[in-house]
Amino acid sequence: GSIWSYCMNEELLRLGLARSAPIRGVPPGSPLYWRLHKRLHRAEVKAEKKGRGLWKKETLWERASKALKDNLLLRLIGRIFQRTRTE
Repeated sequence: GSIWSYCMNEELLRLGLARSAPIRGVPPGSPLYWRLHKRLHRAEVKAEKKGRGLWKKETLWERASKALKDNLLLRLIGRIFQRTRTE
């Protein structure tokens, strides 16, 4: 729609860049509260299902490179080769 009907909070949730929180300034039992809550929750769930932003899953390559980088034996071997190269 137009710029006036655009909800920045909903868009941030849809992109997975934020998480929903309780809405302040609106009585919790009012229809407006539940309409906003449902709309924002739906956007957050959609981002979670699509794996966007906060819910992005690491690829196999990212997991493997992280495991190799964190491996103590490989870090020790790397330090040994680094010392022999500089000497």
